[in-house]
Amino acid sequence: MRCRIDYNRRLPAFLIGLCLFAGCLQAAGMPGSFQQTTGRIVSQHVLLRVPLEREWLGRETISDLETCYVFMDKTTEGSLPAKVLVNISWEKPVSELLPGESTITVGMGNPAAEADSRRYLLHQAASGMARLGLLGLSKERAGRPGSRFLLEGMAEVLACEYEHSSRNLNAAWVRCYFMDGIEPLSLSALASWNRFSGGRQDQRAAAPGITFLLTCREMSSRKSLLKLFQSMSERALPDSLAAAFKSTAAALENTWLEKIRAYRVAEDSTATSDEDAPKLERTVLDPEAGVPGQELRFRVTIRDRSGDLFPSTIFLEERESGRVLGAQSPLEAGARYVHFRVPIPQDRKPGQYDYRLIAVDDAGNVRIWPGAYPVASR
Repeated sequence: MRCRIDYNRRLPAFLIGLCLFAGCLQAAGMPGSFQQTTGRIVSQHVLLRVPLEREWLGRETISDLETCYVFMDKTTEGSLPAKVLVNISWEKPVSELLPGESTITVGMGNPAAEADSRRYLLHQAASGMARLGLLGLSKERAGRPGSRFLLEGMAEVLACEYEHSSRNLNAAWVRCYFMDGIEPLSLSALASWNRFSGGRQDQRAAAPGITFLLTCREMSSRKSLLKLFQSMSERALPDSLAAAFKSTAAALENTWLEKIRAYRVAEDSTATSDEDAPKLERTVLDPEAGVPGQELRFRVTIRDRSGDLFPSTIFLEERESGRVLGAQSPLEAGARYVHFRVPIPQDRKPGQYDYRLIAVDDAGNVRIWPGAYPVASR
């Protein structure tokens, strides 16, 4: 006997089932994807959503994430929401924060995440929880463009305190010293957050906030940093600075800039390990010697095993003039080198001229390589 199927009756049920399945995928944070996820890794305050095939990473880190939550909530005086969702995405290259949804998305599509996925996840989650707590403490006013640099800086300070890796913050002074040499730092420049950060959320963008807050802490106390964010909930930033540190914004700015410009980058510094630190592989000059009034191009190849070194924190400093140049990304897709364009002054005499290459990775490792380039006569 043949069984006759009534497609007209079955089709609506099939469509309803398909819609329910798609809805489940969207609820798991995967619109348009059939990749399986699990949201079943839960602690008292943290819900962790992770792709099923990497569930082991969630099981390994959920206890640490709960400990981090407790630290950040206590530090920000109970400002974290009762539950925080940490969503781990291998499709996203950057991390995101949705304060209204108490959600931190950790973007693992990043070279640094490939090198050490556990460490990367924990640091990104720690800084995300710090931001969430600081936004709660300031009634979200710390997220405004004019004070965003303080939010980013304080989030990194708290993340490093939690990780017992405050030594990593030392590299922020190196970054700021050379950034200021390229384009002078100021509170007004940092107030234009999108222009300054270029939309990035990284150690370079956080460095001015880190060094400014560390300067203020030296002048006052650690508690005053949190008082600053509390004060932001009711006052404008200049008034909040005055209330927290008993000093004007202009005076704090002057002290901060003096410390940056007096900083001396004299030697290598290792925050993680020599193996993880950047290593210079090759420097090529084009042409082989500079000519007065023309441009000399440096092509520099640096090996970065940990995947957390970016062109924005690779610098060239000319020793004679003190001029600082920032690295430029190559035009060729997939190229491993960066380059510098060094203008040779019209009055430059023939001879050898010293320079330094400086690389600062996101882990806080600093490497300095001295060199010299020749200048020929016209």
